[in-house]
Amino acid sequence: MHYGRSSNETSTLSLNGFDEFNMAADPDTNVPTRMLIENMIEKVVSTTTMSSASELQGFEIDLWYALETAGFTNVRVDRTGNPRCMLRADALAPAGVEGYEVVHRLRTVWSDVHYRVFEAAEVNEGTDAIRLRFVTAVPTVQLGVTGEIVVRLSSSDNETSSEGKMPMTPSST
Repeated sequence: MHYGRSSNETSTLSLNGFDEFNMAADPDTNVPTRMLIENMIEKVVSTTTMSSASELQGFEIDLWYALETAGFTNVRVDRTGNPRCMLRADALAPAGVEGYEVVHRLRTVWSDVHYRVFEAAEVNEGTDAIRLRFVTAVPTVQLGVTGEIVVRLSSSDNETSSEGKMPMTPSST
């Protein structure tokens, strides 16, 4: 997969509630000064107890459902065992859907699943996939989830039927 690292690929960052973690911001743009998504993830992981297995399972199911509802196929959500990327979701964009529409759908999915107190997400658009890297947390109740969603863009070479299933039992880590 190629996303967000070559000259013809783009990356955008969105966030909400970063003052919960005392992150400096530019008052004109409300964007953290010199903080990339990985720095935000590191800050959250180092200051918040991340979600437990049962809490993570709920987020996992919500993410899978939101991706399926957005029209993505072959959806798979797995736990990684890595606190800096606890969940990895993979999906296939519907045939004929352009990259900008995939980005819009991913942002809608993210809006539906993130915790309302704090969230940050970076979207990297590539030639064959779009990646949303994320962190969301509720520090007052010690909940936090990190991860990434990678949506492969459809082409006649990689189209397959929708067979992605969300495991209803916790993933092994």
